[in-house]
Amino acid sequence: MIKIDLVTGFLGAGKTIFIEKYAKYLMEAGQKIAILIASWCTVRNL
Repeated sequence: MIKIDLVTGFLGAGKTIFIEKYAKYLMEAGQKIAILIASWCTVRNL
C-alpha cells in the first residue's frame, strides 16, 4: 500500500517548511519518500 499525504494552503502558510520537516522526520524513521510538486493557477483578465 502507498501512503499519500496532500499538503495544500495559501501563499505564505508554511507549506514548504512543513514539508521539509516532515520529510526529514520520515527519513529518520527509515521510510522512503517521494515529493511531487504540482503548481496550477488560473489567470483571468477582469
